[in-house]
Amino acid sequence: MNFTESNINNRTVLARCCYADMIVDMMEASASGDNELYDCMKKKAWMLKYSIDQMCEYLSENMFGQNIAEEPIIKARVLTSTSTFADAATAGAVNVGAATLGGVNLITPGTVLTTVSTTWGQVASIYVSLLNSYTQSHNDGIYYFHADTSVNSDGNVVSNVTIYYDSSIIGLEPAYSATTSPAQPATVWTLNYSDLTTSTSWFSNNTARKFLNQMDEYCGCPCGDNSNVTNDILPKYI
Repeated sequence: MNFTESNINNRTVLARCCYADMIVDMMEASASGDNELYDCMKKKAWMLKYSIDQMCEYLSENMFGQNIAEEPIIKARVLTSTSTFADAATAGAVNVGAATLGGVNLITPGTVLTTVSTTWGQVASIYVSLLNSYTQSHNDGIYYFHADTSVNSDGNVVSNVTIYYDSSIIGLEPAYSATTSPAQPATVWTLNYSDLTTSTSWFSNNTARKFLNQMDEYCGCPCGDNSNVTNDILPKYI
């Protein structure tokens, strides 16, 4: 399995659910007078919380941002796209026309961005939020996706998109299309394709697996005799 930032986040959320159930088990063990089980669950819960806290810290620092498949990374490339358009007012609803990379839909065509009059700066912000909610799937060849907006010195809205992709699936320089209806005003697009260079400061897929397996181990290893405790913490989370 290849771990993306998205499924690492999902697994960490599930580990939090497991941790919450451990705390309940600790309380029930304490109430039933099972000190041995209480001590065991307390230790497991403390270790799991530590693992979760560490994983959340790494996620906040984007340590898995370039986590792509197994090493070595051979066919991964990066596309950076910058679009600049005037921050002019527009009347009426604005919908997504298309947002695709090499035929992969990043946003469902026809998605409603706004239903009232708004500025293009606000439209761009909503558009970027939808792009960032795209769920990567290694089957479609997209590994990592990030988009943001800013305002330049001329007062124009600038949208920046960075995508890591598998050139063996999508192509060496796949077409990138992002449109709205009505069309974005005064849009200037800049696309740049390059090979992906990795940095030793980024965690690998194998490193992600070790962290997640550790959390799974704490969730899945029962303590002693659980007959007096509601024990529902185990493989349903794994």
